Amino acid sequence: MKLKLFSGLFLLVTLVFLVSCSPPLENTSTEIGENNEIINIEVAESKIDPINVSVSLDENSTSTTMIGPGGGTISTVGQDGTTYTLVIPPGALLKAEEISLTPVTEMDGLPLSGGLVGAVDFSPSGLELSSPAILTIQTSNPIEAGDLETVGLAYQGTGEQLHLYPMQLDSATITMQVYHFSGHGSGQGTTSETNNMGQNHSPDDPGGQMNNEAPKPDSSTEEQGINFLNIHWFITVEPILKAAIDDESRLNEAFRIFEWWLGYMDLYKVRDSFNNVEPNLINQGYYMLATGVENAVTKAYERCVDFHNPTEVIDIFHWIAFAEREPGMKEWLDINKLKQLAQKCVTFELEFTSEVHVNSNIYYELSTGKIIIEPFFLEALVPGTPAEPIITIQNLEAQLNWVDGYHIAEEGECTGGIVELTNSTFIIELLQFDLSAPSGYQTIEFLYNPGIPVEKWLIDCGVGDPVKFELYQWLEIFCEMRLIQNELEPIPLDCYIEESPFEIHAIVDNWDIYGSGEVYAERLYTESFGGFSEITHIILRHSPR
Repeated sequence: MKLKLFSGLFLLVTLVFLVSCSPPLENTSTEIGENNEIINIEVAESKIDPINVSVSLDENSTSTTMIGPGGGTISTVGQDGTTYTLVIPPGALLKAEEISLTPVTEMDGLPLSGGLVGAVDFSPSGLELSSPAILTIQTSNPIEAGDLETVGLAYQGTGEQLHLYPMQLDSATITMQVYHFSGHGSGQGTTSETNNMGQNHSPDDPGGQMNNEAPKPDSSTEEQGINFLNIHWFITVEPILKAAIDDESRLNEAFRIFEWWLGYMDLYKVRDSFNNVEPNLINQGYYMLATGVENAVTKAYERCVDFHNPTEVIDIFHWIAFAEREPGMKEWLDINKLKQLAQKCVTFELEFTSEVHVNSNIYYELSTGKIIIEPFFLEALVPGTPAEPIITIQNLEAQLNWVDGYHIAEEGECTGGIVELTNSTFIIELLQFDLSAPSGYQTIEFLYNPGIPVEKWLIDCGVGDPVKFELYQWLEIFCEMRLIQNELEPIPLDCYIEESPFEIHAIVDNWDIYGSGEVYAERLYTESFGGFSEITHIILRHSPR
């Protein structure tokens, strides 16, 4: 059949005709093009009368596994030999989730005389995916329908809001895209039964309404397909896209509904024809999604800064991956700008200070000042997959500076003292912590080498030339303190430096981790023994830039 192209006027007449034959109306508006702008178009409301069924589950066949942002696969087999496999792609989950599949054995109240072909229940109920998982239902034998129609089904919770759902059937294999955890499957009924579900029993949610009311691809014309797409742009797709611009809690739903809408173009094989009729709607959809993503990232970054909450970077990673998976959004977004906000959100400062006293004769004070800890997420982010919110810094060099110091020494005719204090290179050998760890379970790995601060001495005994030599006494005392704390790796035989100095590698345990606020974590030592005492303070500050 030759496709009839619709002008804006023809679409308006078509929609008015639908209004005259339909229940109460809802007014919407949109701009669909420079030459065919349609404003305040009235369209028919869906006939909302949800079907609720009672679902029985084969809990003995439940399969459970942990799946994280990297994606994964889970499958189970029902009592009748039907295999259910769910493939969750990378980036669909924001964090690791315990995923369960349970076959459905019965659906009491199903308004289809042919009954179930197969169905499976997902948990955790209500979980939303950022990109669709693929459900495959593999029956033991080819699916025979006879005079009946085989249709896809979806429900919420324990059987509420049952509605028709898009699927593909190939002999004994059914495939469906899954965006939301509830229940999905397939059933068989007469044409009048499936039409009754689609025309008179739409669920409450807009996406379910669109799926429930979609024309059957094998019995619909191109004109019907384009009419369906146009109508549901106005009553379903555009409203949720607009809402999601300033409400990130609606973004996943908006993306899901927009993807369904695009999918119907391919199902009816009218994408090119639809673009000829309404060339701007698809771009408008991507633009609104991109604007929503940019706003969501900006809000997360502002919360990160205002409340010193670096875990907001998890949301930022999520939305970056969300945008990168959809090429249509990239045209409207500066992805690198979003990545820079992620990097700024997780910028920290580490400061090491140490004061050592030995009776009243020796006092040393050293400090690194603030060391910038800036993870390199720009290189680490894999397009389309959320980065793991793990901060890892290795072999970062800073300066350990003398703040103050004196060492009084007199013996007989000899007097001496410090003539110069030499700073050292402080090395953060490893600093690692996971921002996604639950409060109370966070840990920080910190291994560092403070270097070798030097005291340069001059001794004058009144005879001959003064003697120059070097001491490393702060390092010796600090080493002894770390031995007491069991925080050296490897443990030296002793901490007394006879000739050439040695390096120490200290491990920090027992951090006080706050997880939010300007001071993210700290470790304070106040040790003393045999006339020696120290106050060493290591602070990890959240310093978003």
